[in-house]
Order: sequence, then structure tokens, then C-alpha cells
Amino acid sequence: TFAPQARFAHSAVLVRRRIYVFGGQLPSQQPDNGMFLLSFTGTNNTAPLNWTDLSPVSKVPVNISWSTAVFGKSLKTIFAFGGIMLDSMGNQTGLLLKFNITSRTWEKITASGTPPVNRRECQAVIDDANKIYIFGGSTSSATGSNTTKWLNDMIILDTIKMSWSISLYDTKADSWSVKVATGHNIDGRASHSAVLTNDSKIIVYGGFKDENEVAAFPQLIMLDTNNSTFTWSAPPVNTVTAPPALKLHTGRYLNTQTVSSNTNPNVYIFDLTTFAWQP
Repeated sequence: TFAPQARFAHSAVLVRRRIYVFGGQLPSQQPDNGMFLLSFTGTNNTAPLNWTDLSPVSKVPVNISWSTAVFGKSLKTIFAFGGIMLDSMGNQTGLLLKFNITSRTWEKITASGTPPVNRRECQAVIDDANKIYIFGGSTSSATGSNTTKWLNDMIILDTIKMSWSISLYDTKADSWSVKVATGHNIDGRASHSAVLTNDSKIIVYGGFKDENEVAAFPQLIMLDTNNSTFTWSAPPVNTVTAPPALKLHTGRYLNTQTVSSNTNPNVYIFDLTTFAWQP
């Protein structure tokens, strides 16, 4: 029975009852270009899980790790952004890749507009209009930067027009403008989680803000994408049952709740109707 080599800092995208996994750092600390498919064979949680090695026909065109990835349902395409993308010579190359789940082919892509600085450990969500919202992350020599920074910007990729923007699109002028999301004073961060709710709000939780891995503040922030001013808020949260500061965790949105898991054995549930952590 096939199983991929152990790895971390890989990308995983759920498409119906299949999870596409690609890239990541191998035990040798080198990024990989393998691609694998984990299939759910039954209708219950006890059904066997089957791995398929897609690498012989769908190998990623670069060695990739620490990237963020989302699935554009109507486009039948997985988009991967940022992180470490190395060519065969070990040089950092490009920002964007896309994978067509029908033809199972990869393609390097470019978008119009001002490209954002490359970053790793950021988080992306995609809405029904096929716009990808990417928040935060960090820069370092590994991402091709001369400086190490923890970012707090929101960048948007319109996957229909294939164009970048920094937070705001002027429909009257039909042009992108540079505008940083305003509002509550928030720390730049990496290794956080981000989810998109049914009412188009982006909920970001956790992460750290510097090389000492100090917890970013506030831990929970929200951006309402329905509001053209793109204003961050830090809603008052009942902290009695709040988890410890989290990093390198994952988060998912289920109805009116966000679910987070971390390297500890606990699962944390945040209720968006009461803005309280469930005990």
C-alpha cells in the first residue's frame, strides 16, 4: 500500500471527498515537488483511506513548501501562492501556480497589477466570486527577501481577471489602488489560521509576530469584505474558556462556528453568534 514520505509545511486542499496534498519539507529539510491524493472510499468515518501517488503525471513544476493553497470550485482549479518555490537550480522562482483537477496538470501563472512581496506561513481563503484573500505571513532570505518581517497586509487575487490588488478596487475608475486595511491596531503575523464565513467575513486567529514567536495581538481579528473600506475589527471575546495562544494550527468554518486544532491534543470551537469559546 502506497503512502507518501513523511513531511511538514506541505499544502492540502479538500475537493469533495478527496484531499490533494503537495510539496512540503522532507526530513532532509529540502522542499519537495511530489503530489498525492487521499481518497475517502466510504460514507462514514471508519471507511478506509487510500493514497494515490500523482507525482508521475502531476509533479509540481517547482520544489515547494510553506505555501498557502485554495480550491476555486467553479474553475475546478487549485491555486498555490507564496512560500518557498525553488527551480531545479535551487533559485526562488515565481509566486503563483495553478492545478487543473480535470486534466491534472500544473501551470505557472502571472497576474497583472503590482505583485505582492513573496511571503511564507500566510493564509488564504477564496470567495464565491473567485477572489482569493491572503493575509499576513513572513519574509526572510528563504522567500527571496533581504529582510525578515511579519506582515499585516491583505492582498487580493482576482482569479477571473488574473490581477492583483492591495485591499481596494475602484469600480468607477476601473483600477486597482494601494490601500492598507485600517481599523484596530493589529500585529503582523505568521502561522495563523483564516476562515471565510457565509456572510463574507474573514476570521483570523492566532499566529506569532517575531523571531521569538511572541503571540500576535489581538489573537482574534475580523475583516468584513462586504465593506469597501476594508476595516479590521477585534470583537470583544469571552475569554473565560479561550484556548492558549495558538500558532501553526489549522482552522475550519462549520455553519456559525470556527474549529481550530493545534500541536496539543485539543480541538477548540469558537461560536460566531455569541463570540465565545465553547468549553
